[in-house]
Amino acid sequence: SPDLKTLNWATYLGGSGADALYSIKLGIQNRIYVAGGTTSSNLDTTAGVYGSTLSGNVDGLLAVIDKTDRSLLRLSYWGTPAYDQIYFIGLDADERIYAAGQTEGAVTKTTGAYGSSNLGQFVFRMDTLLQNVDLQTTFGNRNLKPNLTPSAFLIDVCDHIYFSGWGSNVDPDLHPGSTLNMPVTADAVQKETDGEDFYIIVFGRDAKDLLYATYFGGDSTGDHVDGGTSRFDRKGVVYQSVCSSCPEQGRTGYQDFPTTSGAVYTQNPSVRCSNASFKIDLQIKSAVIADFIVTPAIGCGPLNAQFINKSVLGGKFYWDFGDGDTSTLINPKHVYQNPGKYIATLTVIDSNTCNISSVYKREITVLAQSDAEFNVNFEGCDNKLTIENTSTNAASYSWDFGDSTFSESNNPKHQYTSMGTFSIKLLVNQGTPCASSYEQQVVITAKKVPQIKLYNVFTPNNDGLNDCFKFDGDFLECTEYSLKIYNRWGERVFVTDNPETCWTGGVFGQEELLPEGTYFFVLQLGTDKSEAISGLVEMRY
Repeated sequence: SPDLKTLNWATYLGGSGADALYSIKLGIQNRIYVAGGTTSSNLDTTAGVYGSTLSGNVDGLLAVIDKTDRSLLRLSYWGTPAYDQIYFIGLDADERIYAAGQTEGAVTKTTGAYGSSNLGQFVFRMDTLLQNVDLQTTFGNRNLKPNLTPSAFLIDVCDHIYFSGWGSNVDPDLHPGSTLNMPVTADAVQKETDGEDFYIIVFGRDAKDLLYATYFGGDSTGDHVDGGTSRFDRKGVVYQSVCSSCPEQGRTGYQDFPTTSGAVYTQNPSVRCSNASFKIDLQIKSAVIADFIVTPAIGCGPLNAQFINKSVLGGKFYWDFGDGDTSTLINPKHVYQNPGKYIATLTVIDSNTCNISSVYKREITVLAQSDAEFNVNFEGCDNKLTIENTSTNAASYSWDFGDSTFSESNNPKHQYTSMGTFSIKLLVNQGTPCASSYEQQVVITAKKVPQIKLYNVFTPNNDGLNDCFKFDGDFLECTEYSLKIYNRWGERVFVTDNPETCWTGGVFGQEELLPEGTYFFVLQLGTDKSEAISGLVEMRY
């Protein structure tokens, strides 16, 4: 669930061997795409897929799951007779699947694609049904051996292909690699490498050309990353958190990882590796990307909203505020009059870009102005307060009774255990711009004793005098009243919760009278059973 409190669904996917899923994407047609690697030869592949059997000792794995009924729609292997693993997948606007990873097998690039055949890192594209590969290439500095560990992958709105990875000998047994002799472009951030750096590469649409490539890292130590801590956004910016300035065994205190002027931390404070974070704008600006922020995005009506356009490129801007009003200004203002949730939509058009148009949406929440208020009713029988909540437009309640007790109920009850003056405070819609508070004092005095007239005899002979048994007196408006009558054998013969109801001598109100004699009564006022009143009453004809 969105608040992480409920597990909505979970499943296994695998066979008799070792299976791993490294990447997951959600498509627009209620499909979930996953990918990874497997040694299992008995996976439940589906008919007509690209790879129905395991090709090597380790193969790539792709699967499509229905988001609604969680059924397995498609499953396919991808690989060579050697080692292959898919680290990442991405989707384009047509929901074609792009995959990137490592291979030690012979992978032939498709005609017209940039790159070479049979190198250690691959990129391929497959249709949604997992049937056909129409794009495939490899890159790297070694034949049939990976030299990079992938750390990020993205398909942007122009179908450009972004890849980030690292190569070093920090773990020569499990992760041998090197960034030497990789292609870089003229506008690279860093054109030289010590062989143990990060490598970022961007392919054009259909991988037909190299748009950008760069190294990034120190000049003396093995830079790397221990997990999936790198991200591209769809504007062509890479964000990465890495292990930097890692010394060789027996050496300490390296400071070789590049930092920028004004950075918060420019030195490695550790004798070993330190975490370093970097952001590189690759400036692949051929796509129009709609984006905006709204201030405030939540507030009380009428809500004055300022829309700030953060789009990349764009010649024309069309705003739909979700309440029937529109605008073509770059940074419009708009007033939402009525409470509710609204979806504001920005459509940006630029005919000089690869995608022509882009759409972005944000939700704006307009709350009704709330007013906290309540009345206090005192039940003298128990020294208990009953609160009548008269607040308006309130979605949540926070009560403070002034004695270190609290409640979130709508109409709570509260019993004070000591005498004194207490302030009851109510805060509604706490944490929202429309919060409202109200406070009222109550005085708690010693518990009053009900004034009750007790009768010990009655004569149900219909002479109009003392014909039934009940209590008279001041019950202090007790909302809890219970009278029970028992015979000499302890059998209950009468019960009522109405102070005005008399016992006329019959069993539970029947006309036939019980025998004359002595009966036992228990009177309960309020909810404190320890203070019940009991005694004997004699019935005579």
